[in-house]
Amino acid sequence: MATSRLTAATLAGVALASSLTACNGDESAPDGSYIYDGEAGTVTARATGAGGNTTMLSGPAIASPLPVDISMMPDAEVTRATHVTAEDGLHIALIEWITEQPTGQVAQYYRAAAAKADLSSALDLAGSNGVTFIAIGENRQRITLHAAPARIAPDGTRLPVPTEGEGANAPPTNGETPPAFRDVTAAQLYLVGTAPPRAAETRPNR
Repeated sequence: MATSRLTAATLAGVALASSLTACNGDESAPDGSYIYDGEAGTVTARATGAGGNTTMLSGPAIASPLPVDISMMPDAEVTRATHVTAEDGLHIALIEWITEQPTGQVAQYYRAAAAKADLSSALDLAGSNGVTFIAIGENRQRITLHAAPARIAPDGTRLPVPTEGEGANAPPTNGETPPAFRDVTAAQLYLVGTAPPRAAETRPNR
């Protein structure tokens, strides 16, 4: 049930954006606005319906403020971020990012951050395919982290991570220099909180 609620809450942002592009003249559709800032690469959507005002802010440079009192890893390269806030103070965020830090170190960083924020571990699974960590606190606070090894091509394409013994780093037989792949940790961070968000801060997308 917890996972379903978290997923539904995150999809509320998509529903909000979709509702704002509904057919004109539909009185059942919420009033609102949808603004795309091409220079900043952000989307801001606002809607007013029976449940009050809802706002969605999306863009790769928008990593904070987070709805839970924790911070992003210092070297996180954010690739996607979406924040949804409701009039009652509910704030939901989905942050996708990569880091040069090993998967285990990423998990340890957020275990410590969750404990410092008085969130209790509800699930902690680690294996060859990555780490999934969930911590829950009071007043609907929750974080869910999934982190796994990833290989990034020079053009930013995500590639399968080769297993040991596949000769992934061996030069090609034609003598060409192999591409400069980046072996990183790719992470998704889902957060639910109730504190009203502060003025949005941005992080450069490297």
